[in-house]
Parts: sequence; structure tokens; C-alpha cells
Amino acid sequence: MEKQQALNKLRSLGYLSAACCKQFLDSAVLIRKDSGQFIRRPGREADKLWFITEGLVKAYYLNKNNRERIIHFTKEDEFLFDSYLFFHEKKYPYYIQCLEDCVLVEINFSAVKELMQTYPEYCLLNGKICGLVNKKAVIRSKILNKQEGTFKYQAFLKYHPYHHRISREDLCQYLNLSKSRLRHIIHENK
Repeated sequence: MEKQQALNKLRSLGYLSAACCKQFLDSAVLIRKDSGQFIRRPGREADKLWFITEGLVKAYYLNKNNRERIIHFTKEDEFLFDSYLFFHEKKYPYYIQCLEDCVLVEINFSAVKELMQTYPEYCLLNGKICGLVNKKAVIRSKILNKQEGTFKYQAFLKYHPYHHRISREDLCQYLNLSKSRLRHIIHENK
């Protein structure tokens, strides 16, 4: 059922032949991770593409002071991967961690490459997937380019309707705000 959910998301982006759909389903693997578990750590190959069918994850790196700097959040019904690292066969420089129990549909790089070589229609959809994933960077810059904390918080709420599922600590890290400042902003916005 979860693999079919990932396939349905792909098909909502454009046409896929029956043979392409079958090969996608045959190549996909179902992965279950508990809250707190890592999907990827720095130094691991960026050789997988995931579709989250259930749960919420965060991607982050540790700064020079060993503090988390959250890059983005990804929730169910979204694709998760770094297109640059994936297609250039690089290693992850950051962590991807489950914030909730997660169910993911995983497909590896060689299977994606084979789909792209065999089915031209998959190439078009893969470009759309990359666009959806890369949109997170645009959203992050729209949020973090706001000068004042209140505006950052309001922009975060606008682009993350699932914000209630994110801990205040993670929200502070993402917005680069202190806990007391965030508490004050939330109180102001009630």
C-alpha cells in the first residue's frame, strides 16, 4: 500500500507507462524507522531517494559549536533526497533524522538510473521531483531572509502548516531564535 502511495504521487506529476510503474514498484523497498532514528548520517552515500508515507523528518548539520542547524523538514506525501548529492554520487554532509515514527518508500540510485534510461517519461517526472525537493531551499531562504523574529515565525507558519508537530527546540534551531524569544513571539501571535 505504501509503495502504491509513492507511485500515485509520481503519477500525479505526469504520465508513467504500466511497465515503468511495475519496475518502480519492483525496485522500491519499504523502510520503517522509529522516532529519533537516523535515515542518513554525514559521510554516508547519497544513493537513495525516499518518499515519506508516514511521519516527519528533519535534515540538519552541526555547526562549529556542535549545535544543530536545521536545513529543512519533510513530512508525509513528500520526497526526500538531495538532488545534487544524489546525481553526482556524493556523500551526505548532514544528518536526516526521524522526528516521528516514519514509513518510507526507498529507491536506490541504480534503480532510478535504470528507470531514467529505460523510460523517457520517468526522466520528466524526476525533474519535477527535483523541483519539489529543491523548493525547500527557496522556502527556507524566504523565511530566514526576514529580519525580525516575528516575521520569521509568521513565514514559518505559512510554509509549514504542520508546525504543531515540530518541537519548540527544533523551531528555535531552524529560525535561529532563543527559546525565550520564540516563547515571546508565540505569546504575541496568539
